[in-house]
Amino acid sequence: MHMMCLRRTASIFAGLVLCVTGIVSALERAAAQNAAPPSPIVAENAVKRVSEHSYVIMGFPNIGFVVGNRATLVIDTGMGARNGATVLREAQKLAKNPVIYLTTTHFHPEHASGAQAFPPQIPLMRPIKQQEEMDRLDMKYVELFRSRSALNKELLEDLKPRRADILFDPEMKLDLGGVTARLFWWGAAHTQGDELILVEQDGTLFPGDVVQNKLVACYINKWHMNLFHDISEHVHCQGTFATVFRGAL
Repeated sequence: MHMMCLRRTASIFAGLVLCVTGIVSALERAAAQNAAPPSPIVAENAVKRVSEHSYVIMGFPNIGFVVGNRATLVIDTGMGARNGATVLREAQKLAKNPVIYLTTTHFHPEHASGAQAFPPQIPLMRPIKQQEEMDRLDMKYVELFRSRSALNKELLEDLKPRRADILFDPEMKLDLGGVTARLFWWGAAHTQGDELILVEQDGTLFPGDVVQNKLVACYINKWHMNLFHDISEHVHCQGTFATVFRGAL
């Protein structure tokens, strides 16, 4: 059973996951020379449906929504309060019920720093490891992102980091009404606190930046790259999924 799951997982992720120690920085330099950086602005009125209950806004990063009859789950916020407010408006348009939940796939500013735009009655859920990593490194990364462009600096002005209302380890389930979202952390990969979200009825996986498109997927070290393969095997052994929705365009 173990080897069968491993083979099935490898076939799904083949070509999606690349991590070659020693060439990442060279590839990043080449990309910087040949392509303009993606815009950090979350597009309004640009939601796309990807499965029965799952929707996305494509961009930097990709934003996810899981819509049930009882509640809606928002996955990631964009960078800063301006983008967070856009994501919240789009969630309210999609929602069938006023109840909204928020989660973030990891602590990096383009994924999590818009949480301050969500009112306190909207619960924010994270893995314990992600919150610990955010407490330790968040402002260091905010300063790094501020230094990259004038627009980033503007988006991250007056940042008010928001701590999670609900912490879990390693997994929690959200019954959204007619659809269930599984939020889980099974180890470090792109960061120490990566969260993946599986929409069970749709067979849709939101893996954050653990899986990326047209980018080298950067992992903390070789051991964490191997752990990611174990995580992906674990996910696939829970049941098949039809859509792997990447963390970035």
